[in-house]
Amino acid sequence: RLPRFHWDETTADLVLVAPGEPGRHVEVEATRDRVLAVAGGAPRTVIVAVTEIPPAVSDDARGRDLGIRALIVEQTSRYVGSPPERIHNIGLAAAPFDGVLVPADAVVSFNEGVGDISAETGYQETKIIMDGATQDGVGGGVCQVSTTLFRAAFYAGMPIVERYAHGYRVPYYEQGGVPPGLDATVFSPAVDLKFRNDTGAWVLIESESDARKATVTFRFYGTPVSRGVTLEGPTIGRQVPPPAPRIEVDPGLAPG
Repeated sequence: RLPRFHWDETTADLVLVAPGEPGRHVEVEATRDRVLAVAGGAPRTVIVAVTEIPPAVSDDARGRDLGIRALIVEQTSRYVGSPPERIHNIGLAAAPFDGVLVPADAVVSFNEGVGDISAETGYQETKIIMDGATQDGVGGGVCQVSTTLFRAAFYAGMPIVERYAHGYRVPYYEQGGVPPGLDATVFSPAVDLKFRNDTGAWVLIESESDARKATVTFRFYGTPVSRGVTLEGPTIGRQVPPPAPRIEVDPGLAPG
């Protein structure tokens, strides 16, 4: 596992926040030989042959060694009015991306980065979009994080490999005057957000969720690329009116 860093604006360099951990490669043939050596006899325990693989980046790496020199992009989205459960989920989903290093030409997958979204991993139940409707489900608010990450990659000019819009417009994603069409929904494993680091150097991602301000922020640090990104539109081709109100009886509720 790669170490995690933050960017220090004062020194214009990396600050270690979590050390790296070596990987382990199983030596299949050597392990097979050990198994065959004890076959039919005792003892019946074999130690698997492994080789440790050091992280590609050391804990004492400097920004200049990785091509991380300055802020590339910063994007913040707002979620004013979110219930406590949604706020909790947003903070939980943003945390795994803080301090992540992305190699040149690597594709970032939101689903891989955020991990399992379930009650077992601490996510709470609140409103989500499922089957074209708003209903209760575990992990509501995670798309606030994927949406903000998408905007950072978009305005950094990085190629968007995979991205899906929500089934309908969500007011949270248009707070602060953001136009429709800049959202990104996720639902593991089928629906993901992916983008590629095409800067030619490592990129450091920082994430921050502020429950008091009701904001989530992503910052990319690396080698700035000489290109500009402009947003045109949106062009609205078709507006679909909301369906008529629908009443469903819930037998689990008492009359009235």
